[in-house]
Amino acid sequence: MKTVIIGAGTTAIAVADILTQDRNITFAGFVGTEGEESIQLEGAYKDLPLLAGHDYLDRLIEDGVGGFVVGVGDNRLREKRFYEASSAGLAAISAISPSAVIEPSVRIGSGAIISPGVVLCHGVEVGENTCLDPGVIIEGYTVVGENCYIGAGAIIGGKVKIGRGSFLGIRCTVTSFIQIGKNVSIPAGVIVQEDITDQLR
Repeated sequence: MKTVIIGAGTTAIAVADILTQDRNITFAGFVGTEGEESIQLEGAYKDLPLLAGHDYLDRLIEDGVGGFVVGVGDNRLREKRFYEASSAGLAAISAISPSAVIEPSVRIGSGAIISPGVVLCHGVEVGENTCLDPGVIIEGYTVVGENCYIGAGAIIGGKVKIGRGSFLGIRCTVTSFIQIGKNVSIPAGVIVQEDITDQLR
């Protein structure tokens, strides 16, 4: 499928590294978003083009593009771009590294990013448009909601629930049976041993 990556920063490059290993994907290029130094990307990654700014989405289908992945680290902007592209009629494609370890019982939503070295154990669920950075380990029966971001090296115990839109920093740890509400932001390196309620956006 002819696919674009929405974003032009470091997350977009990481997604490109994953998708270039998928023979079912044909790149159309990158679509820049506000706040990114998009011009620096042009021609810098395997000569894939920077197509235009985000307003280019309406024309992508006419150009034969069918799929997209949002390669943006910021949860709010990633969510916005995800729904804009979906509303334009594009299909969300999950970027799943072949070096991730994923048990057959795992369920992964559309548009998710599963980076190299991620380990997803039995019964884990990952919501749509959620990004798991390299080396994340999620133990059995944990549910990660939509539009979450979990930083590199984080360890999530079994039967944890993480609400929609939450951010977990690099190398944070969540012990088993914890419930983390919506829109929660956990700094890098923190050990979470108690439930955290929903936070306002």
